[in-house]
Amino acid sequence: MSLPETMTGTILLIDRSERLAKQQAIFEKAGFTVLTATTTEEGMRLVRNERPDAVVSEVMLERPDAGFVFGYHMKKDPE
Repeated sequence: MSLPETMTGTILLIDRSERLAKQQAIFEKAGFTVLTATTTEEGMRLVRNERPDAVVSEVMLERPDAGFVFGYHMKKDPE
């Protein structure tokens, strides 16, 4: 089984570290449209407004459990 050379779709990256730009470049090189956020509040707004295909979030954002709480609220939101 082989993967296509270029993939498409929109990915939301949520991270507040210096890794964010590097992660963005990697996903863009692979063919994805990339949205970025540095807080869970900004991430939730982008999820609701932009409807990305996937979300990659740091676990420890504003608080040690912020990424888990974000995932919980995203899963609970019917939209």
